[in-house]
Amino acid sequence: MDLFYESLVSLVSAHIHPHPGTDTGAWSARSSDYSQYLEVDLGESKNITALATQGRQDSDEYVTAFTLSTAQDGILFSHIKGPDGSIWVSPARRVLSSAQNTISDPHRTSAWSPNYNNYYQRLVVELPEVLRITKLATQGKQNTQEFVTEFLLHYSIDGDSWVSYKTPSGVDEAFRGNNDGNTVVVTRFETEIIARYIRINPTRWRARISMRVEVYGCKYVRETISFQGQSMVEMDLRHAPIVSNSDHMRFRLRTNEPDGVLLYGRGSQGDYLALQLVRNRLVLNINLGSQLMTSLSVGSLLDDNAWHDIEIRRNYNNITLLTDRVRMDDVILGDFPRLDLNRKLYIGGVPNREPGLMSRLNFTGCIENLLINGTSLVQQMKNPNPYAEYYGKPTFKLVNTEFTCPYGESVDLTMTFKSPEAYLRYNSYEDFPSINVSLEFRTYEPDGLLIYHKFSEEGHFKLFLQEGHVKVEVEARQTPGKIVLDNFQSSHNDGRWHYVELVIGRNKMLLVVDDVPMHTSRLIDIKSGKFFLIAGGVYGSKGFMGCMRKISVVGYHQKPKPEEIIQPEDVVVAACEILDRCSPNPCQHGASCYQDSTEFYCDCTGTGYSGAVCHVAMNPVSCAAYGKQNPLTKKADIFLDVDGSGPLEPFSVTCEFYNDDKTYTHLNHKYDQLTTVDGFSEAGSFVQDIHYDADFNQIEVLVNRSQNCRQRLHFECLRAKLLNTPSNEETQFRPYTWWVSRRNQPMDYWGGSLPGSRKCECGLMSTCVMPDKWCNCDSGEWCCATVTLVSGVVQL
Repeated sequence: MDLFYESLVSLVSAHIHPHPGTDTGAWSARSSDYSQYLEVDLGESKNITALATQGRQDSDEYVTAFTLSTAQDGILFSHIKGPDGSIWVSPARRVLSSAQNTISDPHRTSAWSPNYNNYYQRLVVELPEVLRITKLATQGKQNTQEFVTEFLLHYSIDGDSWVSYKTPSGVDEAFRGNNDGNTVVVTRFETEIIARYIRINPTRWRARISMRVEVYGCKYVRETISFQGQSMVEMDLRHAPIVSNSDHMRFRLRTNEPDGVLLYGRGSQGDYLALQLVRNRLVLNINLGSQLMTSLSVGSLLDDNAWHDIEIRRNYNNITLLTDRVRMDDVILGDFPRLDLNRKLYIGGVPNREPGLMSRLNFTGCIENLLINGTSLVQQMKNPNPYAEYYGKPTFKLVNTEFTCPYGESVDLTMTFKSPEAYLRYNSYEDFPSINVSLEFRTYEPDGLLIYHKFSEEGHFKLFLQEGHVKVEVEARQTPGKIVLDNFQSSHNDGRWHYVELVIGRNKMLLVVDDVPMHTSRLIDIKSGKFFLIAGGVYGSKGFMGCMRKISVVGYHQKPKPEEIIQPEDVVVAACEILDRCSPNPCQHGASCYQDSTEFYCDCTGTGYSGAVCHVAMNPVSCAAYGKQNPLTKKADIFLDVDGSGPLEPFSVTCEFYNDDKTYTHLNHKYDQLTTVDGFSEAGSFVQDIHYDADFNQIEVLVNRSQNCRQRLHFECLRAKLLNTPSNEETQFRPYTWWVSRRNQPMDYWGGSLPGSRKCECGLMSTCVMPDKWCNCDSGEWCCATVTLVSGVVQL
């Protein structure tokens, strides 16, 4: 061992000094390499519970990460290992700021304090490697009123592409900060963050922005598998079925393709679970064997080649789907609470079309750390157990997969243009008689320049978006007038990736949009000019705002040099950072959401609501409210919105108004005419479901708001018994016909009578045709042709 002091040091020269200035000594190795180690002799065996470290006092000399070994005799040392069996490495932290202080040092009053107090200040924390971050502690400046009360949080793997920490509803989460300069506030993350960089954006503060920060986490071990579009993993569940009342599935994915099958499992009793990407959104379809499919969708723009956290939580019929902490909760349809998958579970694709799948493509990209109910599947794939089938464990068959992630290169060719003034200027090969350019773009803006090129002689071409449509404008030597190609009527400002290619040669042009070609023959003669302008830079043409990738203007995909980026502060290289402001949909009551690069808009047409997010009810809450607005009305067919701006939709009713200030609300259904029933001899063999113009929740609010509520039941019988009376009250009641309450309970009385009486109204009033019967329809003989009317009113 090579030491600056002695080969074996005591706790004196390498002791923690909580009070500054008391001692500035520290252990310092003569050489700074991986062979150096500090050995501490405790004198006897002790139970070690914690370890504190510190660098040299008032200097930038400190250790950021280390391993730890122990020995009883000072000779045979063994490494301290983590839960996964790997050598434990201390997750040291470094704050990239002007502050040299941390929360654990209360005797120093310095803190990160930027020069300006505004919304644009950022504090970036760089970790030594990608870690699992579980919590964050913040503190203001010691013994002052300088502290941050609220902040936003972003995280990144590479320090270039950043992801904002969101609430379950999909908006940026505002974390609570401090209330004074001394108290430590700890923020714990429900779902851990996988990142190397943390960026804090203060949004509210007291006297000025001042912070001290600590990041807590542990080592992140990657278990990665990649798929190539024709790949899949087949997991045989015949000897190890998934039979559970609750499930927890979790993994990370990275892809640049908008569609693909991620997980698919099926059981012999009709159960299936289908997780897939559909148009860059995550879709989960699940069936627990009841032949009823429940579908959930969350997330958007997932084909941006960045890592996304996916999680599924199920407890009986309650299910939660999360994408980057954006949450969607639902209740699985059907009566069965158990998931039974006993055939095969496919990962990354399927060999055939299966029920519940909307995507027809296999997945292209990477899946990392796939855990199903606590079991790491990628680890089992890499280290298969030859006796798995014997011990009742699943077996795996891998098709065209790799345990690496090669799909990271194209992200370097992706750029985000945040303003219409930013653009690229690429050099060209001059005086060529033809031009072939192509790129992929993604935007929410209806207008914007894609590529502009001025020919070396006369003329130019311009590839651009106008009202969401891809168009081409060409002026060239020997070409009469201006050529405008405008044959693609589909809108391309929908936030999805679109491919466009333009080829111009002698007397011909080819425009390809999303693999759909359009050929044009015109009198054209060109020679290429000096440079291409991409995304802007042309006077009179609006610049492009959005993302581009795979830009090719000279025969290959180019990564821009710094001097080729104009207004670089508005260009993000290596990431697509446009926002989908319509996911989750901020518009209420099923309204459609549209957006551009800066804001969203709600189309409230046909919803019965108005306002910025369709939240203001346009229909009255009751017939009484309508009557006050229209005092001369006697009868009206209108829509009611019984909960105002709440989640319940409007429904149709008929209002009647009387001179005694009484108002009646009539709720209709589809069976207000008599229904003839014949040929059903068994009790309850004919069922008539009543479908009202309102659902149960709407009816319940209407009933609770009303002073009283009634419903009339009418039954005409010809040789058809109703309640099978009289019946002994001590025996089980077995009527021939009954009605069902809103609680789905068969009722033992008819309209006009009382619950529990087993009678019609005539039986209650002793006015039935035959005194020993409790209902007129029970009075005649079966051969009797007499028609008897039974009717009455039910008090609700």
